[in-house]
Amino acid sequence: MNSTPSICPICHAPVKCGAQAPDQQCWCMQYPPLPASVIQETQTCLCESCLQDRLQRAGIDWQTGKDPIPKK
Repeated sequence: MNSTPSICPICHAPVKCGAQAPDQQCWCMQYPPLPASVIQETQTCLCESCLQDRLQRAGIDWQTGKDPIPKK
């Protein structure tokens, strides 16, 4: 939960967390989680456009939340 905007490490756009109270969730929670390798690469919040791009690059359909590679 962060009330001050951070900066997207990819495009440098301001990123404001939507979780302004303990009972609220950030807008990013509507998306599937990023793979750990992508999170380690950025180490901070992404703007919505860059989050969508990174999910797509990871092969995750962010519009349906489905990972095309089935888990074993």
